[in-house]
Amino acid sequence: MAAVTDEIPERPLPATKRPAAIAVFGPPAAGKSTLCRALLDPARVFRLREHVSGQTLRATQTTATSLGWIEPDEVARVLHEYFTSDATAPDSGDVLLDNFPGTGDQVHQWLSIMAEAAPGYRVVPVELDAEDSVLLSRAACRRVCADCEPDAAGEPRLPAAIAKANPSRCGDCGSILARRPTDEPRTLAHRILRYRRASAAIRIAFADHGLPVWTLDGSLDQQRHRALLTRLLTNEQGG
Repeated sequence: MAAVTDEIPERPLPATKRPAAIAVFGPPAAGKSTLCRALLDPARVFRLREHVSGQTLRATQTTATSLGWIEPDEVARVLHEYFTSDATAPDSGDVLLDNFPGTGDQVHQWLSIMAEAAPGYRVVPVELDAEDSVLLSRAACRRVCADCEPDAAGEPRLPAAIAKANPSRCGDCGSILARRPTDEPRTLAHRILRYRRASAAIRIAFADHGLPVWTLDGSLDQQRHRALLTRLLTNEQGG
């Protein structure tokens, strides 16, 4: 696991601010989606799987014996369309990328597209990491709601709100909650291992573009995460 920090150094603030494209990546169950939902309106959060077809998702589903991956050409198409749309114009504000990029090659691919299609953004890479024991414990408890999160492949991913009166039901719609298939222990262990093997290449790829990665402690509570990331964005403005 990379060294984590819960301190963001103070730096003099420039007079202007460019919108940020913040890549929030890390191992499964580190708290990426929860953090992204807490920081920005859902319309400003990019999730790759929400922009590809159900056929593509089903063909790349993760199982205990196969860790699916979307083809580079499809990733490039989605990124280009997303960052050239009116909804994500730089004057609309910051954008969060939830669980992207996932490899060093995706870093290079994304930054190349950003330079061409969305040069008005400044890129801020943020890794949310935690010890494997924390990830395993957290994944064992989280549940998803198929009614609140319709998914093209029938596999909702976002952690659901849990009803206080009945932990088996969704706190938003009352539907029965389910465990994510990819949180099954064997599959989860493979997913964590895949991330550990890819993480160094991700950090190196960002460094190749002169972008230091801020690694935050995923074991902290979400309020602390929000404060740290808000502080980071303030100190990074104008970069």
